[in-house]
Amino acid sequence: MAQAVEWLKSSPAYTAPGGVDETWTDYDFFPEGYHWGWGQSSHGDLGGLRLVRGDFVQALDTFLKGHLWNDAAFVAERVLTASELKQYVDTLPRTEPPKEGEDYNAKLRYLLGRRLVREDRYAEAAPYLPKPYDKVLEKYVKALHDGANEKLSKTERAHAWFTAAWIARYDGMELMGTELAPDAFAESGEFETPDIAKQRRSGVFQTISYDKQGNEQKKNMAVVLKASAKEIRRLNANKINPEIRFHYRMIAGALAIKAAALLPDNSEELADVVNEAGLWVKDRDEKTGNRYMQIIERRCSKTEIGRADIAKHWFVDQEGPWSKTEQEAYQAFHKELEPASSTQ
Repeated sequence: MAQAVEWLKSSPAYTAPGGVDETWTDYDFFPEGYHWGWGQSSHGDLGGLRLVRGDFVQALDTFLKGHLWNDAAFVAERVLTASELKQYVDTLPRTEPPKEGEDYNAKLRYLLGRRLVREDRYAEAAPYLPKPYDKVLEKYVKALHDGANEKLSKTERAHAWFTAAWIARYDGMELMGTELAPDAFAESGEFETPDIAKQRRSGVFQTISYDKQGNEQKKNMAVVLKASAKEIRRLNANKINPEIRFHYRMIAGALAIKAAALLPDNSEELADVVNEAGLWVKDRDEKTGNRYMQIIERRCSKTEIGRADIAKHWFVDQEGPWSKTEQEAYQAFHKELEPASSTQ
């Protein structure tokens, strides 16, 4: 079948149906969804077959060559191990970006870099991150190391943990965001993407349509190509931790709480750090937000920010001494990196 796919695309007799080329068309022209030509459709069929057969690397290769990016990203991010993905990416040729269309090899390299960061394989990740995020990662890793360095003072360590937290919060999408669910880097984080891993594990996906009055109608549908037991084991092993939209904000909050553990009670620095952590997580996980609020009530009741939080019974959008310092440092650091950033 693989040979048939390549023959289809290279055959002089091949034309897409209805004069539609291999790139998907605007939704406006096909209200039932995207349309693919024969080449992409055949790559999709072959990639799906390889996926259910457990030929995972070959499935990625097929989806990637068919320019079926979301399918390729799913396999790369949730099915392959990071080491399998790295081995595959390292075999890809380093070519000049295409004059038109997507550079899928570069997109896959960046996906790999972010996945390696999520798995704490920082030294391996750096070469796969585009500029300037290799430098941002370097600063993040140094902050993590300094925070864990017991030879430093508690204040120095706390400041380092908070620096790492700040980077995770404000550069987290670019350093460790998932291409698909839960973070949706593919959509710049602006829209949620379907959780394909969840669909594959459950065997069910949901369609959403709207009637003439604009009412939303949801319908559960059975997945046609069922996931094998081998695939499900991999999906369970490769879960995002935590599996929450913008998951890096939760990581940022946890790092800030590491800083808080080293700071004295009823200091403005402590209240500032915990309040910021609360602001980052409150819309993602209310239980975690409540836990951080308990720290405010127990350890920060005599501070300006602490009193404001307690009066509101929740976190306040108020700048404190360390958040102000981190914001200024963050802006200065990124300004230094702007020339490198503009070359990408």
